[in-house]
Amino acid sequence: MDSTTPLQVAQRQAIDDVRARYIHGAISFEEFERALDAVVHAQTAQECQAILNDPPVAPNALLNVLDRPFAISMPGVSTPSSVPNSVPQQILAIMGQTKKTRRAWTLAPTSETLALMGEVQLDLRQAALPAQGRMRLRVIMGTTIILIPSNVQVTVHARGWLSGMYLLGEQHNGVVTFGEAQHFPADETALAHLDIEVFTLMGNVQIKLANGSMLSIGELTRQALQAIATGVQRGLQQGANTNTTDQRRQPQPERFS
Repeated sequence: MDSTTPLQVAQRQAIDDVRARYIHGAISFEEFERALDAVVHAQTAQECQAILNDPPVAPNALLNVLDRPFAISMPGVSTPSSVPNSVPQQILAIMGQTKKTRRAWTLAPTSETLALMGEVQLDLRQAALPAQGRMRLRVIMGTTIILIPSNVQVTVHARGWLSGMYLLGEQHNGVVTFGEAQHFPADETALAHLDIEVFTLMGNVQIKLANGSMLSIGELTRQALQAIATGVQRGLQQGANTNTTDQRRQPQPERFS
């Protein structure tokens, strides 16, 4: 027996519609991200349809309610406030691969990484790092793997839909997941401070500290591909279990003999 609710059907259809609009260039990534947020937080199928029917004269009218800074304050953690206002460095993998793992390269103070049905691999041990940097990761039906030196201070804020995320030792899987993680160098002054914001839809993100026992990036890639399938499967199962539990909690009609 199918336990899918009308709201869940509407949300899935709305996500497919919004994703298609973004892939075909009809909306910007910011509009795409806000639309997904609005769909996930919708309470009725009518709200999902209202998001899709947003009037052309004010395309962001219904979505601006969610236009707020994503970063969540964490006790004892200071976020970079003096990152230069420069053009962000673009690292893209659209139905392909982008790897920065073997040769020296430079990470700009601000960077934007997009893996759209593709794969990005970044080894920051090979990179010249800014003293303070902000990285924005977007992973849509793809994979992003980042290896970070242990002498770098890191703050991560992440959210995912039907995704798997491994953030500095913390695992996050499910239909809708939010994750935070941080790392402070133990016995030395931080070489750099990175603030990383993650958004993923049906993807896999791995942000790991590099050390002597570190797996090769090839092994991490194979793990990431497995995690994508596992994360989606667990997320769908979690949603199905929640619906079954809700149905069981509903009061049953009284029977008279």
